[in-house]
Amino acid sequence: MGDTTETNSTRQWSAVAGNVSIANLTMFEQAEACISQDVAFNFYMNFVIIGSLCICGLVGNTLSIVVLHRDPNNKVAIFLLQSLAVADNLLLFFALIALSFWMGLMPYLNGSDRWTQMAEVYLPIVIDPMGAMTQTAMVWLTVLLALNRFIAVCKPFKASMLCTLRRAKIQVVSVVVFAVVFNFPRFFQYRTKWTCHNGTEPLHPELYDSAIGPDTTFGIVYTNALYTILVLLLPLLLLVGLNTQLVREIRASRRRASLVPGRHGMTVPSEDNISVIMIIIIVVFIICQTPDRLYQILSVVMFKSPQCNTVRSKVQAFCNLFIIVNSSTNFVIYYLFRRSFRKILKQRICAFHGFRFPDHELTERRSSTLLRSSISDSHIYKVATNIHNGNSGVTCSSLLTLGK
Repeated sequence: MGDTTETNSTRQWSAVAGNVSIANLTMFEQAEACISQDVAFNFYMNFVIIGSLCICGLVGNTLSIVVLHRDPNNKVAIFLLQSLAVADNLLLFFALIALSFWMGLMPYLNGSDRWTQMAEVYLPIVIDPMGAMTQTAMVWLTVLLALNRFIAVCKPFKASMLCTLRRAKIQVVSVVVFAVVFNFPRFFQYRTKWTCHNGTEPLHPELYDSAIGPDTTFGIVYTNALYTILVLLLPLLLLVGLNTQLVREIRASRRRASLVPGRHGMTVPSEDNISVIMIIIIVVFIICQTPDRLYQILSVVMFKSPQCNTVRSKVQAFCNLFIIVNSSTNFVIYYLFRRSFRKILKQRICAFHGFRFPDHELTERRSSTLLRSSISDSHIYKVATNIHNGNSGVTCSSLLTLGK
């Protein structure tokens, strides 16, 4: 979710407080007011808004995993959607800890940025690597979804061989292993040291770059080059290309279906519906993830001076907000665009409260069976009447239709 935002600490202001004259008191108060504004902004953005989205997203993704588990349709697509929901939940959990509580709530309760200072030390060491692993897995699982739908829709004759549940499980495990191995060096890019600038101040931790820190040659190649290509640019380009092909193929298949007599206005098949849902998920992913991608690239060139820290923190906060929205809205997409998801969800809710939700599809099938039975009885009566009247010419052709 990007680099940890840097803020001016109260320790820095206290260090210069003794040298501030009466004439400069207004400037000092203005600086403290800026710090208070940053704390208030982080509270409302990170704790109130992002925290609420994280909680709603955790509940929605958990419900999606349960409901999708009972969906009898395409098992491969359902498994991939469940895997994506698990990755989204992990990302939301880490965001809830790092952004909402540590960066949003704690500084607000303490009335200073001391907790933000602590976060700047420990989040890059612990939470940031785990968040990067989760985000990498989420990004490539989305690419895996798009690739699966591309093969199923655009290469249907190869789908039975390539899009199997066993292959999908192997692919998901491969994505997870890649995400962990690729981001594992992040645990060793920083080190901490407890220091004290004078005898009166308490010990406080400070963060230092290790031998493979972000500013070293390894860090520049690893963090800026490899991460930008493998997690930021390449997945985005793949998703745009695969999604474009999916949209074209689905439009073409619907045009072909509209030319078949009797198929105009028919319900969209389940397989087609899954493809449409995945296209929507990919579009939302591209829209929500692109700002953070652009920010990470532009921050290497811009926002380098200390004067840009405030602007940088605000931009990063909004980029984080878009990422949280992306991980929190898949439940809404399933509910709005997939009928079977709504039906199973209502059944589970009613079963939890001890009620039985009527199965409309079963009712429709029973009505259709009764209608066919009634037609068959009428047809048998007509055939028997024809035989009784000696009109045997229609008997054979009529009897052949009784089993249909």
